[in-house]
Amino acid sequence: LPWWKTFSTDFAIRRSQYSTFGAATTGKAGFRWQPIDDLVLRGTFSQGFRAPNLGELYGLTQFGATLVDPCNAPAASQYTAACAAQGLPSTFQQANSQITTFTGGNRNLQPEKSDNYSLGAVYSPAWADNLSWSSKVDFEVDYFHYKVKKAIQAPDIQQLLNACYNGTANGAVCSGFTRGQGGQLNPPTDFLSNLGTITTNGFDLKANWVGPMWSWGQLNAGLQATHTIGYKAVDTDGNVAQRTVGIEVDDSAIPKWQSNLQLGWKQGDWSAGWNVRYVSAVREFCGNVANTAVATGCPQVAAGETHTLGSTFYNDVQVAWNHSLGIQGLKLSAGVNNLFDKDPPVCVTCSLNGYDAGTYDLPFRFWYVSADFRF
Repeated sequence: LPWWKTFSTDFAIRRSQYSTFGAATTGKAGFRWQPIDDLVLRGTFSQGFRAPNLGELYGLTQFGATLVDPCNAPAASQYTAACAAQGLPSTFQQANSQITTFTGGNRNLQPEKSDNYSLGAVYSPAWADNLSWSSKVDFEVDYFHYKVKKAIQAPDIQQLLNACYNGTANGAVCSGFTRGQGGQLNPPTDFLSNLGTITTNGFDLKANWVGPMWSWGQLNAGLQATHTIGYKAVDTDGNVAQRTVGIEVDDSAIPKWQSNLQLGWKQGDWSAGWNVRYVSAVREFCGNVANTAVATGCPQVAAGETHTLGSTFYNDVQVAWNHSLGIQGLKLSAGVNNLFDKDPPVCVTCSLNGYDAGTYDLPFRFWYVSADFRF
């Protein structure tokens, strides 16, 4: 039929039974529609279910959380009343910004559930096949949307502390915070909980090109990019976490754009590649700075001020030799990650050496050699 070259659907259903959480039923439905030879449209809706593991139920650990006491002088106006109610003077300063925090399991946790869907298309134009400049070209685009309910996470402890003193410094939101001698914060508790909901959506984009086989080798190129449109985490008390798209918080970030560009060459058993990685700029709240003495870029440490971590490019190169040294199945490789020794952007709210090691590469170049053997 016209515009109906192929069409298929798939369905699945799963029934789970747990001695601790009872039963759950989840399903999945998807379609694949190829209206013409060059184009495929696809979509999926699925439900997720994840029971908490033993560590999430019964584990216990501690870490040194970097916390900015909202009562530190000069306290923002929204905190002054609650700080005064705690008997803290207007000149108060928390002696240590890194405070031992207890976290871990919660035997009252309930399973996570999610609703997820995606819609996408793949375009493989016939006009780019078997030409003098191209062997094959593909383009892909996918929209994704995930909503996790009863998400298992430890709440954003800085956000909880701020919310506690943004009111009257009492109630459930303040249950993990107490003060000791001199008004100093005691080690708080921040146990796992069914946070509430986490919602995120965005686009995945891909493009691939393979060149013809020339006398000097074959070239290929690929581009993969993710554009995150939104991310929002809300706990059961209605507190919205600071973590969102384009914001650095708790030594991690969700950049709006992340991409990888790969350029490759191969000839016989030899191949080489150049990879360019891109991370878009993010911002951090100056009000989260623990040590104002080193807060370059945040001269006025206020809740509304931000510091920008600029966009970053990394370059990686690799050379590989298949069936090397005359041994069938032996592959020798050598390469350098972060070829141009790009430093990560300075992060004034991060606790590890002034940069975010979860989002950016460690400083300096990384050289490596490897040998792989396949039977």
